[in-house]
Amino acid sequence: MIINLLLLFSCVAYFFVIYLLEDGFNRILSVEEKKHLNSTSFSVIIPFRNEEERLPQLIESITQIDYEASLTEFIFVDDDSTDNSVNILQNFIQEYCIENYVSIIKNERKTASPKKDAINTAINIAKHNWIITTDADCILPKKWFSLYNDYITLFNSKMVIGLVSYKTKNKFLEQFQLLDFLSLQKATIGSYGMNKTFLCNGANLAFRKDTFHDVGGFEGNDHIASGDDIFLMEKFKKKYQKDIGLLKHDQAIVYTFPKYSIKELINQRIRWASKTSKTNNSFAQFVGLAVLAWNLILISLPVLFIIDFLNIEMLIVFLIFKVTTDYIHLNKIIHFYNHQIKPVDLLLSTICYPFFVVWIVINSLFGTYYWKGRRFKK
Repeated sequence: MIINLLLLFSCVAYFFVIYLLEDGFNRILSVEEKKHLNSTSFSVIIPFRNEEERLPQLIESITQIDYEASLTEFIFVDDDSTDNSVNILQNFIQEYCIENYVSIIKNERKTASPKKDAINTAINIAKHNWIITTDADCILPKKWFSLYNDYITLFNSKMVIGLVSYKTKNKFLEQFQLLDFLSLQKATIGSYGMNKTFLCNGANLAFRKDTFHDVGGFEGNDHIASGDDIFLMEKFKKKYQKDIGLLKHDQAIVYTFPKYSIKELINQRIRWASKTSKTNNSFAQFVGLAVLAWNLILISLPVLFIIDFLNIEMLIVFLIFKVTTDYIHLNKIIHFYNHQIKPVDLLLSTICYPFFVVWIVINSLFGTYYWKGRRFKK
């Protein structure tokens, strides 16, 4: 009887989460390009550590951005790189003669969080009041600044959440990561549409420098290695919830790359899970518990079937329910990002995902993770 109730409760709770996020997603319309005059000035902060492989692609995308150069600057913050990253950037600056708006500085380490230190170091010298953070392994969209300018001009926000996606090939591991990441992006947009925002991504996040200082920056969470995005957003929400926006436009998406190996993927997801577990957002906690409970049920189904607690009809019902809810959750976000997902990859991801989620949660609670060659405790 108790197990039956748990099964029923997990199904209801999970479906409720999917329904809420779907409804929230539908409430947020894509922003139309208004082509306002270039008036907002931006300082882009890019921390990096040993990114020689990806920096050329970022550099190429920077040269393609269509915006008044005098209103922008790019601050690269070197976090003790030991590869050729700095030389690549120096050659880039010299080749394009762009010393006036592209600079390289050294990270000033003061806390347990290298990335927060890097952002703080850059903010202290940033020329412009609007800060955008991104990562060195990203590709920036051509209309990035102009669409942010349009949004800020229209809504006068203090923080604007941008969207992120992956550049992938047809390998299953990359497609699996893409589906997992799109699920998080759906939750980002859906929770914002419900006025219960609990996710954002530091690879595409804009905020006012004066408001950053007003809310105390990273003070209070700088002992946690990651979370430069979510913890800052929580601070902005606490004081300026109505002034947080979300830029939903397919030409404002920043693209990054999936991990090469399962080991790298697990390390990344443990890091993400460890920071979200420290938030005080009650809706985020409810979503997390509902997703975890549902996936625990899914991995227990074979055992329940073997011990004759579930018959074949009930097992099929659960599987149909999972496929249906996954389709509802992912369908619109896949089309919004214009990704092509092979049915076989979707099916295999659906089978693997419950085991992946439970493994990540367990390790995020009790384990450690590696980030940019450094070991961090939860």
